[in-house]
This record gives sequence, C-alpha cells and structure tokens, in this order.
Amino acid sequence: MKKAVKEQGIRGSKARCLELTSRDPNEVASILNRLVFPFAEVDPMHDIWMPKGFSHQKEAMLDKDTCAQFLSVDIRRKLRDWWLIYPAKTPTWDLVSTCLIDGKRGLIAVEAKAHDDEAKVEGKGEDEDASLHSQANHSRIGSAIAEANVGLNSIIPGRSLSRDNHYQLCNRFAWTWKIATFGVPMVLVYLGFLNASEMVDVGHPFDSILSWEKYLRDYTKSIVPVSAWGKKLQTSEAPMFAVITSLELEWAS
Repeated sequence: MKKAVKEQGIRGSKARCLELTSRDPNEVASILNRLVFPFAEVDPMHDIWMPKGFSHQKEAMLDKDTCAQFLSVDIRRKLRDWWLIYPAKTPTWDLVSTCLIDGKRGLIAVEAKAHDDEAKVEGKGEDEDASLHSQANHSRIGSAIAEANVGLNSIIPGRSLSRDNHYQLCNRFAWTWKIATFGVPMVLVYLGFLNASEMVDVGHPFDSILSWEKYLRDYTKSIVPVSAWGKKLQTSEAPMFAVITSLELEWAS
C-alpha cells in the first residue's frame, strides 16, 4: 500500500498522517496520547479518527456529513451557517480524532507540517471576477474570523486573526474556538514531522523539535500570542488548547 501511495505522489506531512493512522489502533492511540498529553486522552476502544490509513485517505471537513462521527447534525449545520452562505469547501484537517478532555467527549484537530514552506502568510484572496456566491462566502468568512478574533482576545489578549493574512493559521484557530463555543472541548495540535528528507526539493525539513518550535513561533507570533500555547483557554461553553509538538516517522523516499 505504501508503494501505491508513493506512486500517487503523496509524501511529506500527508504521507506521514496516512502512515500513522494505518497502524494498529492501539499504536495510533498511543502516539496520539503522547502528542496531546496532558490535555486529552484517546482510547482505542472508543475513539475514532480520520483519515484511516492508506486505504481510507479522506481528510475531515468538520461541517460535512462525512464527519457525522465527530459532531452532531446541529453543530455541523451551525458551523456551515457561520462560515458560509452558499455551499463550498471548508477547512480540511490533516487528522481529527475523538478524545476525552476534562472528562467530556471532545476532539483533537491536527495541522501537520513537514518542511518550512508549507505554512503560508497569504490571506484568502478573492478574484474580482468571482461569482456573487463566492463573494458572499468571502465576506461571511471574514466576519466569522473577526468574531473568533474577538472571542479569543477576550480570553488572552494579543490575537490578530484575519481572513486577509495567515489565512490557514487563522481559520484553524477560528474553527477550534467556534466548535468549543458549541460545547465540544478541543485540542488544536500543530504537529511538525521531523526529518522528512524527501521534501528537500521544496523546503527545509525540520531536523528537531527545537527547529520546528522556533519556526512555528516565528511564523505565528504576529497572530497568536506566545502565552496562548500550551494552556487551557476557556470559551463560553468548553475549553480549548493549542499545542506545539513533533513526531518522527520513518518514510523511505
């Protein structure tokens, strides 16, 4: 199966998320537990994740019906209405898992990187010739991120979330916050895969947790205050956490 995935050109962080989730459920849960300790706990007997290895590569868009195992119909509808006016693609997560947070069912949402050119500073651009539907969605997304920025700043000041720069980073924090306000505890994981040597043609792989952490903190410091990482952030309904961690998985290029 690995050979087939390589032939599809899949490598870097996506390949490693597939490699991770292809393992025995006990091993997957053990690795996830190391990544989110002490904020959450994954039980291989009760928790589920997406994707599920090389044979089930689909990634999670948490408002969609394909993610019914993660969020209720009502929450998925509210997320869609908050983010969009018309049907369109929503943020796609590298890995999502159910878990236990503070004794309550919650979610782990992973954004994974394998080299220093994966994270972008660009905003969500809108073509001036875009359809009226696209323009309306663009405006709604801007309002949603602005709402999240206000909410997060009420917990720890210093945020600067915007649709118009660091869009991927901002939508990750915005969605994590919004889902927590619906009463679902959340852990947002920024995961650096180490020594992804096959990616040297497009960027510099991270060779240690220190290089990954320095890169991510430099990348996020204008958007996310340093004090917001690695601590409990209590929204109106449920807590959220944002953590920086790393993992090395073998992936023969």
